[in-house]
Amino acid sequence: MERSYSSRWVSVVFVAGLLSIIIPLAGNHAIAGKVSWVSAVSGNWSDGTKWSEGVKPSSGDDVLITVDGTYTVTLDDNATVTSLTLGGTTGTQTLTGSGRTLTLDGPSTIGSYGRLSIRTVPLPGLAC
Repeated sequence: MERSYSSRWVSVVFVAGLLSIIIPLAGNHAIAGKVSWVSAVSGNWSDGTKWSEGVKPSSGDDVLITVDGTYTVTLDDNATVTSLTLGGTTGTQTLTGSGRTLTLDGPSTIGSYGRLSIRTVPLPGLAC
């Protein structure tokens, strides 16, 4: 006895297979990876327009502040990233912040042109 497959069943299988490929691709539009400061201008960490991906770096990102020139990136928000590479080949690239926390989940590098200046804010009632 020979089985007959209807075109409807074949279409359903084809569409289901196609969706199993498209849905994961569409859902990963914000894949963590390398995120770079895009130009030699000072600005805030939280300003997405200053970063290569159009949003501030997040957990899982490798952050690169390596554009040549002299400028300051101000950490104005607590942040957790996989790694930080700070310093280009000319100028001075500074990452500064006061009262903010930068958590690095992996090995990071501060090159000879990079400067890191993160300051803590004393708690009231504690002697420093």
